[in-house]
Amino acid sequence: MKTELDCIVVTPGGAGSTFVLQFLSQYLRANESNSRQDGIKHIHSPRHPVLDLYDVKRAVYLFDDPQRTVLSIFRRGFRHVIPKVNANHRSVAEYNDYVRAQTPDLDLDEFLRGRVDLFQCERHFRSWTELPAPFPRLFLKYGHLYEQLPRLFAFLELPSELLPRFPAQRPRESSLEEESEERRRGLDAMYGELSRTMASMPAVWEIPAVAATAPARPTGERLAAIRGGTPVVLAESGPAREARMTIREGILDGVEWIRSPECRRALERDGLTQMHRHFPRESLPSLNAYLNHACSKQALQTIKSVCREELGLGEEFYLESVVVYRVHYPYGETGPRGGARRRAIDRLKSARHRLALAFPSLFPGYPHPTFRKPYEDGHPPHRDYWFGYALDALNFWWAIEEVSDDSGMALFPETAGRRLEWSREGNPTSRRVNDSRRRGRHRCGQGRCWCSPRTTCTARGSTNPRTPGSSSRFA
Repeated sequence: MKTELDCIVVTPGGAGSTFVLQFLSQYLRANESNSRQDGIKHIHSPRHPVLDLYDVKRAVYLFDDPQRTVLSIFRRGFRHVIPKVNANHRSVAEYNDYVRAQTPDLDLDEFLRGRVDLFQCERHFRSWTELPAPFPRLFLKYGHLYEQLPRLFAFLELPSELLPRFPAQRPRESSLEEESEERRRGLDAMYGELSRTMASMPAVWEIPAVAATAPARPTGERLAAIRGGTPVVLAESGPAREARMTIREGILDGVEWIRSPECRRALERDGLTQMHRHFPRESLPSLNAYLNHACSKQALQTIKSVCREELGLGEEFYLESVVVYRVHYPYGETGPRGGARRRAIDRLKSARHRLALAFPSLFPGYPHPTFRKPYEDGHPPHRDYWFGYALDALNFWWAIEEVSDDSGMALFPETAGRRLEWSREGNPTSRRVNDSRRRGRHRCGQGRCWCSPRTTCTARGSTNPRTPGSSSRFA
């Protein structure tokens, strides 16, 4: 049986939630002011798994400028907030174990030198403001808390007679103006864009409850279609949207950590599809390693949710703990900062690919791997070999950005055991194979699922910038 809560108060930290909860708990059934007692106060999403234990009536999201928030957290020595806002726990015990194990040993200056937002403030804020939830939410800036108390009390259905009992206002102890110029620059580089976004928003607003919707098609029918060899496009669910936002933020964090804050700002301005213009291709393996460390656990949890809720896999199944992050650059593109040796290698690889397309008889099946697959020059057409995988294994491909026909992924079913040659456009030349081509057009956030052994040949467009994607195989 779920525990009923009249309200929960959630915050990324540094926004007065502790004394607000201490006051509200005298009159309402609310979450604990000490998150170690129930694991709720800092959760990063209105669809967090720990909320499955509760029947929540309302939620209040307290927030402040992230630069002041981070200053407040480090001033009080609350480094444990970092794992608290990132935990994906399902119980209080799991939450406390995670916090104890993952609390970093660093001060503010070390944090700023790392140039990675370990608090994931943007993910926290956007998850709460953009994801649907079965309960109404009130968003309140901490700097306007006292002038908006009547609005807060009305939302929580508290009598106005209690207003005089609310704790008196105290001055903030964290001030950006008192910090050094170096610290202010570091905070602005990490949080300036989010600070300006928050500043442009009203002092208080509400989002109504959104009822859960049923899948558009029976899950059993979807699963049967996939196992029959038909790739199925899956609409973006709430957990998938949250994970996509985490991956997108992880890409930006990784780019900033590996390259520079300026590179991150350029991608935020131009979009991830323009990564080839700002991020050197030789750094892609480092970015892939960063994403596997920062995002893969949540990606795998999301795929597990898709298996259960979207595909209706009720029986026991195993999930292969491999997530591949593919960022494909246009042929011949190296990104910025390519040395003479790198440029020479790139020219050789591009020439080899053009020869393979012009004289396919000399390159049957284009069988030879290039220098560092999958980071080769544009990811040429290829055939996947599924040795070692279950015969009914499923593959999930996930569009992190918008995907069009010529920059997406095309699938060719029933090509196992056949000798294939490639046309100049990079497609198998057999008419039968081309007639069975499955296009890879996707809106941002859509997933595509297919049965791996039945779809063994894939090709990608060769002209447009590549779009980031996340994929995993499971059975």
